[in-house]
Amino acid sequence: MAFDIIKNKQNMLTRAVLLLLALTFVIGFGYVGGISIGGRGPSGGVAVEVNGDKISLAQFYNLRDSMLDRMRRSNQEISDELMEYVDFSVIDLLVNKKLLAQKANELGIRVSQQELSDAIKNDPGFQVDGAFVGFEQYKDFISRRLNRTLKDFEDSYKEDLLVEKLVSIIDSSAVVSDEELLSIYRMSEEKIDLYYVSFAAEDYLESQAGSEDEIARYYKERSDLFWEPEKRKVRYVKLSPEDFAENAQVSDEEIEAYYRTYPDEFASDGSPRPFEEVKKEIKEQLVEGKSQLLYNRFLEEFLRKKRSFSDILSKKSSLEVKETKEFALGGTGGDVPGSIRREAFSVKKNSLSDVVLRDFTWFFEVTHVESSKRSEVEFVREEILEALKKEKSIDQAGESAEINLGKIKASGKSFKTVAKSLGFVVEQTGFFSRSDNPLGTEYRDFISEVFSLRNDRPTPDQIYKSGETFYIVSLADRKSIDSEALVESEKDYLRQRQISMQKRLVVERLLENLRENSKIVPNKNLLSHGG
Repeated sequence: MAFDIIKNKQNMLTRAVLLLLALTFVIGFGYVGGISIGGRGPSGGVAVEVNGDKISLAQFYNLRDSMLDRMRRSNQEISDELMEYVDFSVIDLLVNKKLLAQKANELGIRVSQQELSDAIKNDPGFQVDGAFVGFEQYKDFISRRLNRTLKDFEDSYKEDLLVEKLVSIIDSSAVVSDEELLSIYRMSEEKIDLYYVSFAAEDYLESQAGSEDEIARYYKERSDLFWEPEKRKVRYVKLSPEDFAENAQVSDEEIEAYYRTYPDEFASDGSPRPFEEVKKEIKEQLVEGKSQLLYNRFLEEFLRKKRSFSDILSKKSSLEVKETKEFALGGTGGDVPGSIRREAFSVKKNSLSDVVLRDFTWFFEVTHVESSKRSEVEFVREEILEALKKEKSIDQAGESAEINLGKIKASGKSFKTVAKSLGFVVEQTGFFSRSDNPLGTEYRDFISEVFSLRNDRPTPDQIYKSGETFYIVSLADRKSIDSEALVESEKDYLRQRQISMQKRLVVERLLENLRENSKIVPNKNLLSHGG
């Protein structure tokens, strides 16, 4: 059956929102995601509220699972940190779409019921052999496979159309003149090559020292840096749908009924596979769906009554109880995900807390709290000494660069000749354009300054810093551009690229303004590690 909306619905939202917003993590991942029978996570509830408008948990899980499925197909390892980033990205994307839809409504943009109906019927995800599958099958797919109500899905689809209309207005307003194209061409094609000598702080490190007075002064001035953070321990259990599999009984009648209802799901070369051949596969899918349902019901009942840690153990005695080692709020690694560790610092000792992460719900309570305290100077003496030596080496590297720049400028001779006579190794960056920064300098005006250098003033009066290394630079060579070489094909490419950038900037600025003036309330159980 061609209910592959998961893959085919990219033609709307991906083009209208993902591309223009340049959300690099979610570009190309599609909208609603690969959902197993019964969906993932609770079917009810709110993922986030945007100015009072609610975005359902079903939308969150659909989009999140779509991203995860695509990542797994590309052999991406799904770490806990990446899962947290995915959760934030999904919420961010859903909020952006909601804000743009709200703005479209504010501007008087409307989508009629007929437009919505036509768009759904013409969506390849709801067609078989180019024809709409029919309302009943469409409705059944939304309910069973996406685990969403028809109203929730169609309201979201309508928002997609609203956003697409808003984006089309932005599209029509983007214009780039030939003069702008020529300026962009010059900036992208003009290249220079630089001579440079470097002064790395590490080269001066061994000659540095720190006195006892300096160590004492450093400790006194920065005593707030030398604190042992508060530490905690938690005991926890992980609950997942698999814990309910033994109670998810499926009868032969249910298996056969599913096979009769959805024969195309088990087709091979256009013909349904024999029932006996797919019976086991169907049973596994139905057990998974029922396990998910039992899991959801258990969570809804348990969390509604706000029971204790011991209560969950009495309900599910098979769960393995584990206890963490001591950990600090900003720590990494360990035996629990970062979101659990962070949530542990927002709850009281011996009170039950829960976090939904991936396909698990973590129930935990804090069992031990060790308050923060200031470290005594003797315990951090070596740390302070290393910090002092590092500071001094950076200062000395910078001073050496300044002194030698003065010598080079005062000599009146070529940069390369004088630098070599001073005993330095002269290196070259190779040709680079204005969009590059070959030395990785932190100085904001580095590119504009070096591209303004000329043969009669090749060495700037400024030293440049990158991390703990300082640079003296000088113009080595320049590749000028021929504006006549900008042919029509390149003009078209540059124009389209610049228009895309203009549209993206308009949407990004619009979203930035909308976010500043909006009330956004995410579900704390989804984003307990930061909201």
